[in-house]
Amino acid sequence: MMMSSSSSRHALWYTHLLPATVPVLLLASAVHLVSYFVFVFLCFLIPWLQGLKLTQLTLAHEKYMDHATRRISSLESQLAALRESRKQ
Repeated sequence: MMMSSSSSRHALWYTHLLPATVPVLLLASAVHLVSYFVFVFLCFLIPWLQGLKLTQLTLAHEKYMDHATRRISSLESQLAALRESRKQ
């Protein structure tokens, strides 16, 4: 870009500075927007994952309690059978 010799140093500085800042500003805006969308995505994803974990823990506890109840019933029936065999 050729400037006339009558241009001031400020004019030359702005003619070189402004075109150079456009890509920097576009890149900074893109980084900011991407980081914002990642933040928003994580704000919605983390509670959803916590809900899934809570559901998994609840189901695992129900499975354990069901197994424990069946085991207790089995042991009680064995105990009742042993007591019956002792009475005879």
